[in-house]
Amino acid sequence: MLYGKVHAAVYELTGTGVYAGNSLLRLQLVYLVLQFCDLGFQFSHFVFIGRAFGDRVAHG
Repeated sequence: MLYGKVHAAVYELTGTGVYAGNSLLRLQLVYLVLQFCDLGFQFSHFVFIGRAFGDRVAHG
């Protein structure tokens, strides 16, 4: 009986550990995607500013 309880507790802890690991991985993935989107936004903004600046220089 005691062994079963200990086993269940260990299983529960392991389960939450795996769950925590998964959510952490998911968080990292979301963070990575957000960073990537931010980078893409900054890049497009940079290109837009570069074009506007280029047009201004070209037209004087």
